[in-house]
Amino acid sequence: MSLVLDVSVAAKWFLRDEKDDGAGALLAQIASVGAYVPALFRWEIQSVLLGAERANRIDPNDL
Repeated sequence: MSLVLDVSVAAKWFLRDEKDDGAGALLAQIASVGAYVPALFRWEIQSVLLGAERANRIDPNDL
């Protein structure tokens, strides 16, 4: 089964206030079988994480 990863799910791995068991299970699955990401994924996750830093939802050292 092929997986396509969305930024909204990936952000849950980095933002403490959004963590859930489903996202953790998906991370474990991706670690073993891999996943595809959209071409813009790098810039989308960067935007989400920088916004989270500005909103004090993530420590700058964690970026």
